[in-house]
Amino acid sequence: MIGQPYPELQSPFFAQSFVRNPIRYHASMGRVSVPTKGGYLSVVEEGQGEPMLLLHGWSGDVERQWRGGLFPGAPDALGGLAQSFRVLAPDLRGHGQSVAAEEARDYGRQAVDDLMAVLDFF
Repeated sequence: MIGQPYPELQSPFFAQSFVRNPIRYHASMGRVSVPTKGGYLSVVEEGQGEPMLLLHGWSGDVERQWRGGLFPGAPDALGGLAQSFRVLAPDLRGHGQSVAAEEARDYGRQAVDDLMAVLDFF
């Protein structure tokens, strides 16, 4: 196993995600599991200074949206911003390395509560 163990190792969702891209769990990547109501969000924390919350788009995740993984050769926007800010970039509920919601309705108000949990955690 690469990196340090995470709580999500026990979930079936993790098994699918880990097989797709195990490097995402390397300890040096600065990922933190933030507890939320009904699960957790996987958050990348990088840099120092005033906090900046980066949110990816629908069907995205931190790696594809902010690290240039969607287009080969695209810039690492997260790394660039982390030179001036403390960047907090969560994989939103049901995306990337975060847990999926049990009900479709949990993607509404619960998404706001998830982001508040991230801000409160840091």
